[in-house]
Amino acid sequence: MDDILLVVDLQSTTQGVHLFDKNTFKYLASTGKLGKGPGEVTRYGRICPLHNKRAFRMIDHGKGNEMLEFELDSILTNPDYKPKRICSRNTAFTLSEYDFINDSVALGQAALVINHYTARPVMARLNIFQNKIEQFGYVCSRLSGEKKVQAAFEVSVKDSLYVNCYRDFDLLTLCDLNGQLVCNIYGPGWKEKDEKWNAYYSDVY
Repeated sequence: MDDILLVVDLQSTTQGVHLFDKNTFKYLASTGKLGKGPGEVTRYGRICPLHNKRAFRMIDHGKGNEMLEFELDSILTNPDYKPKRICSRNTAFTLSEYDFINDSVALGQAALVINHYTARPVMARLNIFQNKIEQFGYVCSRLSGEKKVQAAFEVSVKDSLYVNCYRDFDLLTLCDLNGQLVCNIYGPGWKEKDEKWNAYYSDVY
């Protein structure tokens, strides 16, 4: 974010979110104190920078999937800084990969809980001010009936697009921010499962 590199240390036992100068790699500060109290984190989620201010958000997966917001300048000036709680989401959805397209709405990949033993990856939209999350957007009809449909996800607010790169199906799907299809891009291995491949795609940027 700006001139700051954010690193999450999942092995940390104290504060596991570290800030460095991205040009010199000089250590600046740490935040995200582990614990069960107010403003503390029990299980680190993905860092999601906000596009219009010097802050980032993170889902605490161990505390009801609550969303926390961290202000960079406060972290840098206050060693005892604690993030503010934005919303709590004890629902059937858990966001994994996501990005905020404005202050209140995030799009991303979520796990839809089917029962105690099964969850299915789906596209979802979260509105933090309404504390509402729902299944969202276009799904390729050729994937209907597939039990395993995992995709790497990324959003470009600048280009008003998001993309899903399907790990097992050699398919990229581009949609606008309203969830409408722009195009499907089928690779040469479309629907040809090859056990020697771990995945057609991993992360996407």
